[in-house]
Amino acid sequence: MKKTNSKNAKYVYIALIVALALAVAGLFLFWPGKGDIQAPVEEEPGLEEEPSVPQPEEPREDPVKYIHHSETINGLKQEINILEIDPGDPRVQIKPVLSHDLIYGYELLSKMSARKNAYAAVNGGFFRDFGLPSGMVVIDGELYSAATGDYPIFIIRDGKAELNIFDSELSLLYGGSIAAAGDEGYERLHVDNINFPAKGNQTVVYTPVYGRNNRADRKNITVTVEDGIVTRIADYEKAVPIPENGMLITFYNTAKYAGIELPIKVGDAAKLTHSPDMTGNVQAYECGCMLVENGISVVGESDPWVGVLTNHDPRTAVGIKEDGTVILLTVDGRQPGYSAGFTGRELADYLISLGAVDAAMLDGGASTEMLLEGQLVSRPSYKGQEREVAGGILVLLGK
Repeated sequence: MKKTNSKNAKYVYIALIVALALAVAGLFLFWPGKGDIQAPVEEEPGLEEEPSVPQPEEPREDPVKYIHHSETINGLKQEINILEIDPGDPRVQIKPVLSHDLIYGYELLSKMSARKNAYAAVNGGFFRDFGLPSGMVVIDGELYSAATGDYPIFIIRDGKAELNIFDSELSLLYGGSIAAAGDEGYERLHVDNINFPAKGNQTVVYTPVYGRNNRADRKNITVTVEDGIVTRIADYEKAVPIPENGMLITFYNTAKYAGIELPIKVGDAAKLTHSPDMTGNVQAYECGCMLVENGISVVGESDPWVGVLTNHDPRTAVGIKEDGTVILLTVDGRQPGYSAGFTGRELADYLISLGAVDAAMLDGGASTEMLLEGQLVSRPSYKGQEREVAGGILVLLGK
């Protein structure tokens, strides 16, 4: 018995030694070597800091809002269409348009609007015989016609709107170099008007928007300017063609220069200037009477252009809010049971209720209309149909 137990103890001892040897061998086998030190385990991306992902821009507010109001005012039904426009938004432009893009003529506003791909439009200011604008028109810094000094001019300059009254001061600068900076090196000659039938002994400038010629029907001395250079000076008994690449300066006071040469010479550089400056990113359209000034109604009972202002008639107006927002408004009229139209005072009061601090009258009556995306949203007083007009105010939208 003792012999047997001793043998078993020997086997147990050997097994313990083998197990210890294997454990030590495994420890050395799996212990990392000098070049096998493991890098620290990185945390999952995004646990502590989200990666920078471009976020979509917040959608900007629409720079043009169209509003239609059906109201009863002073016991009469009124259908009113309103455009509120942010002129400072780079996506929007407010600018005049003339029929056929010329001084004379008539055209449907829908055709003018379609030609310029306008988003919206209203009829414009007043006009004389054959569509001649009643006052100033400036489109993209180009002077089409001069201010009268009697009525407010709706001006958009570098994204800001204003209504202002001023006289045009026109001068012909001549004799300098066409490449000269500013007005240095030029002589100055007074000009009475631009693109307008001459009165008496006036000196008038005519550009291609006036038509094919200066429509002169009496003796005149005319200077032809092409590409900024005087190319011809001559006496005429009738109309003179207007060059497509220049202008005419027509002197109707022929007696003043009888036997005397004009101060301007062939070969001179020549350009027309206007004060105040209307070049650059400028749009302007002369209106009718003021309706609102500094938030106060200033409209009277009649106006030379508008006529009687105490009647209920279709009206078109432009206003400017304190924050610069432009309001273009039409009210339908002369349609009993549908829309009566405003008096001048009602129009001014309504514009004030919309927040206008300054406002002026545009042409009205059967000319009053508003277009939105090429469609009439107003109902013109003559059978609901458009009337040909001399011009309008467009709202253009870009991206």
